[in-house]
Amino acid sequence: MKYQKWLFILILLAALMAASGCATIFSREDPQEKFEIAQTYAVQTRQAQDLVNTIVAQTMTAMPTVTDEPTPEDQTPSPAPVEPTLTHTPTDQPTETPTLTLTHTASATSSVPLIEVSVPTNCRVGPGRAYDIVSVLRTGKTAIILARHPSLDFWVIENPGGAGHCWVWGEYATLSGPIANLPVWTPPPTPTPTATPVSGVSPTPTEVTLRVSVPTNCRVGPGKPYDIISVLHTGKTANVLARHASADFWVIENPKGLGHCWVWGEHATLSGPVSKLPIWDPPPTPTPKATTGPTPTPTGVTLQVSVATNCRVGPGQAYGIISILRTNKVAKVLARHASADFWVIENPEGPGHCWVWGEYATLNGPVSKLPVWDPPPTPTPAVTHTPTMTPSPTPTPMPTETATPTETPTQTPTPTPTPNSPSTSQVLAWGNGDLTQLTARVYEEDPDVDIDRYSYAIGITPGGSDVVKWTETIQTQITHNGLQLQSGKAYYVSFQSRSANGVWRDAGVSNPVVDGSPLPAPVLMNLEPMSITAGGGGFTLTVMGEFFLEEAVVRWNGGERPTTFVNPKKLEVQISAADISSIGEGIITVFIPSPGGGMSNGLTFTITTAPIVTPDPAGIPMPTLIK
Repeated sequence: MKYQKWLFILILLAALMAASGCATIFSREDPQEKFEIAQTYAVQTRQAQDLVNTIVAQTMTAMPTVTDEPTPEDQTPSPAPVEPTLTHTPTDQPTETPTLTLTHTASATSSVPLIEVSVPTNCRVGPGRAYDIVSVLRTGKTAIILARHPSLDFWVIENPGGAGHCWVWGEYATLSGPIANLPVWTPPPTPTPTATPVSGVSPTPTEVTLRVSVPTNCRVGPGKPYDIISVLHTGKTANVLARHASADFWVIENPKGLGHCWVWGEHATLSGPVSKLPIWDPPPTPTPKATTGPTPTPTGVTLQVSVATNCRVGPGQAYGIISILRTNKVAKVLARHASADFWVIENPEGPGHCWVWGEYATLNGPVSKLPVWDPPPTPTPAVTHTPTMTPSPTPTPMPTETATPTETPTQTPTPTPTPNSPSTSQVLAWGNGDLTQLTARVYEEDPDVDIDRYSYAIGITPGGSDVVKWTETIQTQITHNGLQLQSGKAYYVSFQSRSANGVWRDAGVSNPVVDGSPLPAPVLMNLEPMSITAGGGGFTLTVMGEFFLEEAVVRWNGGERPTTFVNPKKLEVQISAADISSIGEGIITVFIPSPGGGMSNGLTFTITTAPIVTPDPAGIPMPTLIK
């Protein structure tokens, strides 16, 4: 610091010398003299500056090297920074995979097609297991639907785990919003199967296999805190890749896709050199998510409807449909509209609340004390989805799709059935022996009715949806896993069917299922006809009863006969002429293999003799009566 002060003083002296020279110049009177003097002093000033520069250079050369002492705020010396050496290492640029980026533009209150799932569902590159998994649509997550498959129950949604889009199966899905006018997209080409594990671990074949006696969840990790990826069903053999270090969990090849997952060994049977299996550490335990919503103030007012009524985001047809308040459901009322006949209720099929029209509603409780809520802003009537194609060697053409505004379903009673409308569905339900799964099949009484969609629910009352809310499907048989049923309590599966003309019919309700019981044994009630004359030709016998499946076979005295399934209450069987060639009886029974209930009771079919007919005497004249 001392030497810096001396340097400053020298520079200051030079400046003063120059200033003094300037002052002398402008004190002279004669301009010519001023000019000559100015030139003289300019030369002297340059000489003085050169002298100063020389002195400064000599002074700086004579200075020793000094390091500043640290200040009180900087007592810890910092290491001198190392100048980084930048070495350019050329790397191969990966080939860009063509992706489809979809930009969704919608206001917060726009009525858009939405999808939710009741179990975590894989979201894939295309519709089905042949396509790679992109992400997972988890329960409690709502995704926007962009398009649908032309025929199957698959939906194109915005990728819930990132950019772009992917396809989900609709088996466990609930749809809402303007679904009817969704564009139809053609799926991408079916990929060539590749054996590429999902994780960074490359599993080595171990020659160990595993089978389970009951369907078992296959999860991301060992135990219930981890998400379910798929289910290992009975009769399915899985290759075992590794084991848990201490617990009874096994890593297997994913039975429903690529990669691997963990199954519990409680109901498992293993074959092969189990002791040679590698030990894998489980992934980190996921943090539980708190999904509690706002707690509304109880009002003590309840509401029921005489016809199924849409429950919407706001009061009226301009708002999107969230769920449906059905006729057997009692809803808690939270608030009312200021002037119109609309009521805010707890969402009957999920969290939150929604608005219902009061045209077909009956309210109980202190209605006058209900708070008044303002409706949300009226949504924009149209939403535009603009797919943007990135460059690709083999692009799949995807047109820009614009969702045109459509009229949402009105809150009116079910229309009067037309001649092509379906009648109420018949439903059969059964369990698998535990409290986690229910299976059901739906049948139509009129096989000629053109059905395009079903909706099912599971509840503790006939028609109830308190266990599984109403879920649309195109399948006539559903299996719902991951349930938490209670022992000793009866559960019902309900199905609604929709005809091609858009008419939804009343729900058909299944038989009660308790403790995961299998389907009851078939019950025979009547035969048509009940008897026949011996010696005749073959005929069709109609068997009436309950709990019939397509697998049912009618037996005549223990022997199987050609059987036609009509519906769960009616079978038709072909009885041959040999069966009724002589007087006697035939015992009719029905056998249904699993998942049916086995052997039925028996009904007796009688083979009688022909009645004796006495002909009139031929050629004998009738006597004449004479008075």
